[in-house]
Amino acid sequence: YRGPAVDLRPVLDGLLFNWNMYAWLVTPSLAMEWADVTPERRMRIRTHAAYSWIQSFDESNRVLGFRENAGTYSVRGEYAAPTGLRIMDRSVDWVGFASYGGFFGGNRGALGFTTVSEVGAGLESPFDKGNPLGQQVRVSASYLFGPSIRGWTVGIGLEF
Repeated sequence: YRGPAVDLRPVLDGLLFNWNMYAWLVTPSLAMEWADVTPERRMRIRTHAAYSWIQSFDESNRVLGFRENAGTYSVRGEYAAPTGLRIMDRSVDWVGFASYGGFFGGNRGALGFTTVSEVGAGLESPFDKGNPLGQQVRVSASYLFGPSIRGWTVGIGLEF
């Protein structure tokens, strides 16, 4: 706390700042993937579901004690094929993808939405020009939409 923030110390100390709490978290999850990979194209579908239980060891603390749970699920499909372009002697592929995900359980609406969809496209290229199906770098953009959600994302991804 410095300058004018010094006056906030009695109100915020121990509530927003300078506190600690021990908690446990258990998150079992299940994921499945199907892939069809050839030199001409790559198709992949992934699904995932997880449910988390989190609880503080001191629920008697009115401010910091908590017991919550949350569930998530998602499905994502990708299709990639060569563009015919090369950068630094590495092939460049275009990729299209779509996904749908959401929350389930009692707290599913805690963020103000319960589901979100995404459609996008990008370009990717392998790190190792001798292994076109190995490590990839990807640049992409996508549109997110759903109840109470509209937006864009831009991404740079590395796959190992």
